[in-house]
Amino acid sequence: MKRILCWDEKLVQSNRNVSVIQHKPEKKNIALYCDDLWECEHNCYAGIVKVGKVYRLYYRAKECICVAESNDGITFNKPIVGTHEYNQSKCNNIVYIGDQTVDNFAVFLDTNPNCPAEQKFKALSSHSRQLGCFVSADGYDFRFLKYIPVKGNFDSYNVCWWDEIDQKYYMYYRAYHHPDGSDLKDGEKNSPTQDIRDVRFATSTDFNEWQVHGRIKFDQGQKESELYTNQIQRYYREPNTFIGFPTRYVDRKDEKRNFYFMPTGDRHFSFTGDNEREGTALTDCLIMTSNDAITFNRRDTAFLTPGVENNYNWWYGDCYTAYGLIETPSPDGAPNQISLYAGENYRIKNVHFRRFTVRLDGFFSWYANDKGGEIITKPVTIDGEKMFVNFETSISGGLKITLLDQDDKQIDGYQTYVMFGNTVNRPIEFEKPLISLKGKTVKLKIELTDCHLYSLTIE
Repeated sequence: MKRILCWDEKLVQSNRNVSVIQHKPEKKNIALYCDDLWECEHNCYAGIVKVGKVYRLYYRAKECICVAESNDGITFNKPIVGTHEYNQSKCNNIVYIGDQTVDNFAVFLDTNPNCPAEQKFKALSSHSRQLGCFVSADGYDFRFLKYIPVKGNFDSYNVCWWDEIDQKYYMYYRAYHHPDGSDLKDGEKNSPTQDIRDVRFATSTDFNEWQVHGRIKFDQGQKESELYTNQIQRYYREPNTFIGFPTRYVDRKDEKRNFYFMPTGDRHFSFTGDNEREGTALTDCLIMTSNDAITFNRRDTAFLTPGVENNYNWWYGDCYTAYGLIETPSPDGAPNQISLYAGENYRIKNVHFRRFTVRLDGFFSWYANDKGGEIITKPVTIDGEKMFVNFETSISGGLKITLLDQDDKQIDGYQTYVMFGNTVNRPIEFEKPLISLKGKTVKLKIELTDCHLYSLTIE
């Protein structure tokens, strides 16, 4: 199956009046309430792990790591793990308590067939200023295994997975560099107010020896931006595309007058001295995509923002998304949606995890207004028998698709009627069967009027 994502213009040969539109997620229910004694205003750095049919949400709580579970991805409940004692009781959902403050703990299920059974669950965590690896057989009780031999700072959520396509481990982790672009020297301590937070990439075939590929890169012309997390993963509906949801960090100390007018203004100004940046820095969430795992198109228009000012937001710690995406059911027979999760109330009161949704493939779209527009794609190989489209129009809008040859001439019998509606999987009907073109290379002429096109699928 080939899925063409309408997320950028890499596949576009010519474009008339069509824009790439970024779509924000819709705010939904609180998926997990965190009001237990071992949870706090610093609950953070969460990640989704699917185990069989159950989704587990691992997250940092008060100097410990906890787990919650869900069958549908809409609401999560806390299992009684019964492994670690807290306040003289083991009636809790704690899976790890360490001998030092736990900053981050990124759990993944190791699907490498050569992975020992007692290490099927792994977690990366900053540990003694190194990147530590913790393991568990069942994901409910972790022990320290070893340090990963890469250099960095690791004071963020460091992601890793066994890549089924490339047959090696992929790891994205936190480091810093100087404003002049140079890396920190061995043993040099970073400055959180002067040095630049960045993301590094490394791979391994055996989880022992690692090949470091350096900093991830960004498309030409994109300015430097401080990224607190990266949350990079293969997009599960089109695995040749990588998608990340980095938390962007910006210190607004030079414009701090704004905080006087915010409900949390007094808290912003209560931070002084060494902690001043914690009162003037802010965070939101961006979105970035890649086709090669190292060079990303980072969109600097926020994907997720703190929202309308209230008593618990516009704070350093907003918009940290949990790692991973879940496809969840929609009400009233509508198509499934993609759910993602972010903590709220950070540093103010106990952090709960809220669910947000995006339509399938709906992070971006090609859009033309009511004046109409047209795209002609670069050559595409027909490697299937049917074509489907994920699109949305107004009641007066439309979408029309024509197949062209290499000279941009219409191929007889391969032009649709004008389609309208709002669907994630509409069959495309040509006069002639698509299977007759299987194995051949064509171009697509796509005509849009007041229409969003999210993706096309050939299968």
